[in-house]
Amino acid sequence: MISMRDFDSYDVCSQTSTVYLLLNNPQYAGRMIVIVEGDDDKTVYKEFFVEDTVLLHPDGNCDKHEIILNDLNPQYYKRLIAIKDADFDRLNSVVQKFRNLFISDTHDLEGMVLRDGIPTNLSDSDSYRCANVDVYIIKESLRDISLLKWYNNINSCGLNFRDVDVNIPIVDYWHRVVANTASSVSVTYEHFQRFVEDVLTVDLDELTNGHDLFERVYLQAKSADKSNFPKKQFFKRLRSTYTLERFKNTSLYASLVAWPFLEGKVL
Repeated sequence: MISMRDFDSYDVCSQTSTVYLLLNNPQYAGRMIVIVEGDDDKTVYKEFFVEDTVLLHPDGNCDKHEIILNDLNPQYYKRLIAIKDADFDRLNSVVQKFRNLFISDTHDLEGMVLRDGIPTNLSDSDSYRCANVDVYIIKESLRDISLLKWYNNINSCGLNFRDVDVNIPIVDYWHRVVANTASSVSVTYEHFQRFVEDVLTVDLDELTNGHDLFERVYLQAKSADKSNFPKKQFFKRLRSTYTLERFKNTSLYASLVAWPFLEGKVL
């Protein structure tokens, strides 16, 4: 095992150091460290593991997953896994570099929550608001925006989608994204349109950004009633509907159960 003194001499990122300290903390001796992207992921996924056998740690960014695994796998392979959103990995035929890196069934966790439509175990109030929400229709209506994000990913355009309204036509969305991007944009809307024309079929579950999907569901649910309807609390309630029974039907669950070092740690 690497000593703390030796480890400190290595050129590692701060998140690697944090996970290293967790692995060597006597309080967590024997536990599997499960790296996830954010606190929302931690809240959902922790319900699917046996309590006190794992420790979920959000590193804040899926790009850090591979850095951490690369740094720590040589010594801690049996005690370390990472779960990341698939994003466009399947559409891009990406092969994961690490066997202990697992990806979501759909584009992301939020997509898995809404994969089968509006959950049936929402509260009566939320169910009333969502009575006319058709998740598939929303995915179709988001298709062009989702394709633009895929186009940006494939071509490394550097477009900034942060805080841009997803409830507007694609041409307006394009212009707002370009205006939102600090660096110069080398591609044009016509370039993107040619890409769209070449995409004959695509799996909407893999394509659709779950946060965009949540946003559109929220806007439609909010419009069903004039009373106050806080967004963050609604998103929290949506995620909380994701049950173990539904999770057991995913490829992600099957992969986790099949991982030998997780035996007895997955519900």
